[in-house]
Amino acid sequence: MDQVPNGAAGTFLMGQILRKSQNLKKAAEYYRRSLQLNPSLWSAFEALCQIGEDVDPAEIYGGEDATANEDLTMNSFAIDSPLPRFTLSTPQMASGFNSPMTPQGISSPTGFPVFALDATPCTPPLSSTPDLLASSIKPKGRIEVALRKNVDRNRKVLFPDSSTDRSRSTTRLSTQRSSDVKPSTKNSTRRSLSNRTSMAPSRSSIGLTPVMFDNPGQESNKENKNAPFTPLSFAGADADEVFASDAGTVVVMALLKTLGSAYKLLCQYRCLEALSMYQKLSESQYNTGYVLSQVARAHYEMVNYREADECYAQVRRLEPYRTEGMEVYSSVLWHLKKTIDMSHLAHQMIESERDCATSWVVLGNCFSLQKEHESSIKFFSRALQLDPNFAYAHSLCGHEHLASDDLEKAGNSYRSALRIDTRHYTAWYGLGMIYFRQEKYDMAEYHFRRALQINSISSVLHCYLGVALKANKKREEALKYIDMAIEIDPYNILARYNRAVILASLEEYEMALQEAESLQESAPREAPIYFLMGKIHRKLNDIPSAIFYLTSALDMAENKHSNYIKNVIDRIDQADGIDDLELSN
Repeated sequence: MDQVPNGAAGTFLMGQILRKSQNLKKAAEYYRRSLQLNPSLWSAFEALCQIGEDVDPAEIYGGEDATANEDLTMNSFAIDSPLPRFTLSTPQMASGFNSPMTPQGISSPTGFPVFALDATPCTPPLSSTPDLLASSIKPKGRIEVALRKNVDRNRKVLFPDSSTDRSRSTTRLSTQRSSDVKPSTKNSTRRSLSNRTSMAPSRSSIGLTPVMFDNPGQESNKENKNAPFTPLSFAGADADEVFASDAGTVVVMALLKTLGSAYKLLCQYRCLEALSMYQKLSESQYNTGYVLSQVARAHYEMVNYREADECYAQVRRLEPYRTEGMEVYSSVLWHLKKTIDMSHLAHQMIESERDCATSWVVLGNCFSLQKEHESSIKFFSRALQLDPNFAYAHSLCGHEHLASDDLEKAGNSYRSALRIDTRHYTAWYGLGMIYFRQEKYDMAEYHFRRALQINSISSVLHCYLGVALKANKKREEALKYIDMAIEIDPYNILARYNRAVILASLEEYEMALQEAESLQESAPREAPIYFLMGKIHRKLNDIPSAIFYLTSALDMAENKHSNYIKNVIDRIDQADGIDDLELSN
């Protein structure tokens, strides 16, 4: 490992090669070594988090975070020329040069070269140097992002109007929830929620923008104007002395520690904790495209689509040409059914970054929202031509194939995503849905559990695992996972509906009826709920109430369910089995 050329940069590239070879354990060793050589190598830290390593930011950046340095300002670092130079340097330069470094846009007063030389850097652009020089790092009145869910939940539909809607709503990591969608009307389309996540790194152009500062108190600026650029090396024996001698470095390292802690929590899907960590940043750092996009991503993972939309809209205002994270933004708009906003975003992306894979993913989602699956698949395929390692595009392509009932191609797409990123839990979910449709419930249960191992706080995944267990006649265990889904997200309509069904199948009719009645208030136009209530009343020998609810279900049901409901009404005097509590999709 010590024989790898080019110091931290070469070590990081070795880690990238091993990661592409699926040798994640060895790749993690090289990433850690590159951070030892250069603690500001942000891409290495991000890579460790993305492959699921438990890395401690305090060990890399120190024990203080950004809020612990409120008394430190950047005002003491004077700028006498448009391009100030280093006055602090070391003879060694191998470890600091030609490597992806600190987050884009951050400037170090000690002369750290700041640039991105990786073809796929996930580097956060932070606030500019003049903002740091003009103000303290103390936070002051930034825009607060709401962490609580909206109590005013609109009505949701559980089942679609047509087979097209049905297939669509079951492909994206979906559940029913009474928020973030317009009130439904009769035969309204099914509302589906997704925990799709983009695990592939963003694409950006290769750039090199060194930023240099003079050390305060030096009088050699004029003499050194023509001096060659010498980056500060972190591999030298005196690196610790360099860090300790400069207050500006402490500020930068504290900032990186806060960002690193938040990013680690986000990769572990501990979204509330990640949001709290981002709140510790100063106003100038918080209101940047990178931080706001990460905040939006956290809200997206928590199925808070409205909050995520607001954050991404702010990102677009701050950085109109930003491409990183826009694939997730398009997914947010897809769930909110914002057709106009989606079309506008796709037009802007294609117009400004036609050769960027993210732009074609956004365009694919735009056509997916219009139910044009074939066109959507073509655009996702174009994105994969530009970036074959884009795991998110593979999973979205799998969703479209699944919506078109092409299970074989859907499975191939999900497996391709997992070959690129084994932690891409959406692909595990997609494979689980394929096996569930094939009535291979044991295999479906296995894949849903694999997805839950990666994202253990997803209400959607808990719900679908419970549904698979229920279909596999494991009702007690299914009820446990359904209850966990409701505990994580009390507005998960699909979870509450399945809880009522499981309680009825366990002959807990009173509890099931109580759950169904509360569900009726949240979704008053859902035929499956009325059908379930009618069956429960029949089990309780309340024939008039049973006829009332079954008739109401008949009025709201789709055409394919009408004959079945009529047969149930005709046989109302007979003792029906408990297994036909639900309307088949």
